[in-house]
Amino acid sequence: MSQSPAASASTGTSDAYSAWKGWSDLAFGSFTKGEARAFAWQLRRLGYDRKVVRILEIGFGNGNFLGWAHSRGHEVHGIETNSSLVLKAQGQGFPAFISLDEIPTGMAYDLIVALDVLEHIPLDQLPGLFSELKTRLLPGGCMIFRFPNGDSPFGRAIQYGDLTHVTVLGSDRVVQLCSMTGLRISHRGEAPWYVIHPERPIKGLLYAGLRWGLERFLHKVYFKRRIALSPNLLVIVERDAGSVL
Repeated sequence: MSQSPAASASTGTSDAYSAWKGWSDLAFGSFTKGEARAFAWQLRRLGYDRKVVRILEIGFGNGNFLGWAHSRGHEVHGIETNSSLVLKAQGQGFPAFISLDEIPTGMAYDLIVALDVLEHIPLDQLPGLFSELKTRLLPGGCMIFRFPNGDSPFGRAIQYGDLTHVTVLGSDRVVQLCSMTGLRISHRGEAPWYVIHPERPIKGLLYAGLRWGLERFLHKVYFKRRIALSPNLLVIVERDAGSVL
């Protein structure tokens, strides 16, 4: 059966977006050394670097994290609204779905990852999404989110550099979302300089020092608290071991 005009337009839009992002069949599931360092640091913070865990990635895109997590022996599933990307993931053996509704009932995860995803979701849908993701977390499980930093002027280039970005998020909005859904934030900020600049430690340390000084200055002049000025904000959220669904 042929596609409806609406479905064909949606597929064409998805393919155009993939082309704009530079995603290709050959590169699906690959990852750079820098991405591997960042992913490893994130899981190491959670104590997941030395044990196999079940992971769900929301919005896996071209499969960078999927490929890395699989290479480390983790059981990793993915969700992506782009059906072409779902087929690519399934073709490489990953359990991949269009939506959370397709995941078997009762399937829960140690870790849920959503990198560069929340900014694509309308703000009024986020409380429901957080609540639904919580039901997919095992007790004591964690979620990792990364999004353009709405607290920082340096996040604007990322936030407004993509037509599909519809929501601006800062640390306070995430605190609100977590308080509404019974989740707890355990970390806010980006990876440290020695993860981002391992080949240039002196340059990385210099950047970190300059940023620390600028953040302290703005804290004194404009804010009652120190804010992160990184272009992206990384947030780790936990579901308490004793919490109920």
